[in-house]
Amino acid sequence: MTYQWRLNGANMAGATTSSLALTNVQLGQAGAYSVTVTNSAGFVTSEAATLTVLSDASRIVRIIDTNTSAGSSVTVPVRISSQGNENAIGFSVTFDPSLLQFVNAAIGTGASGAPRPAIAALLDRLLDLEVPVVAIDGPTGVDLLTGNVHGAARADLTITFGGLRRGHLLARDEVGALVVVDIGHPPADPEWPTLVTDLQAADWLLQKGHGVDQDTPEVERPKVDGAIPY
Repeated sequence: MTYQWRLNGANMAGATTSSLALTNVQLGQAGAYSVTVTNSAGFVTSEAATLTVLSDASRIVRIIDTNTSAGSSVTVPVRISSQGNENAIGFSVTFDPSLLQFVNAAIGTGASGAPRPAIAALLDRLLDLEVPVVAIDGPTGVDLLTGNVHGAARADLTITFGGLRRGHLLARDEVGALVVVDIGHPPADPEWPTLVTDLQAADWLLQKGHGVDQDTPEVERPKVDGAIPY
C-alpha cells in the first residue's frame, strides 16, 4: 500500500507516508489537502481538507510588548482576537524561569468593533423575539472602553464584575439596569471621583429634606446577592 499526499490537486514531493505533518506553516501552504491510497486492487483519493493560514497581523493569540525594571513585577498582556468561526481556543505562555516567576493569570476584557455577521443576525433575532436579555459584563456590540455601540446591542440587565467602565456609563440605553458584583478588588482611593447613581441622589435628597414632599415614600436601595444595582 502506498500513499501520495496532494495539495490543491498536485502531488506533494516526498509526502508518501500514512500521515502528513506540517511544521513552521507559511501562507503559501494554505489550500485543499487530500491523499491518494493505492494497493493491488486500485486506488482511492480522499475528500479534501482545507487548511487556512492566518497572516501575522490576524493572529488569534498575541503577546503584547511590555517593559519593567529589574526586580519588579510585570504584567504581560495576552490579546485574543476572534476570527468569527471559533467555538473554543487554548494557548500556553512559555518563559525562562531563571528570568521570570509566574504569579497568576487574570481574564480581562477588551472586545471592540462590530459583531461578526452570525452574531449580528442572532442579536437581530433577539430583538424580534422581544424577550428579556441579560448581558454578562456588557451587551454584545457595546465597546466598554469607549462606549461606542455597534449594531443592535441591547440588554435589559447587565451584570459586571469589580466596577463600572466607561462604556457602562455612556451606553446607558443599551446596558439597561446594571449590577456590579464585588469580586474582592481593594477599596478605591477616596480621592478618586465617585459615580452618583439616581438612587443615591434620591437618598441624599430625602435625608436633607430638599424639595421632598411629605408624602414621598422612603427610597430603599435594593441589593442582589450582595451586588449593588445602579
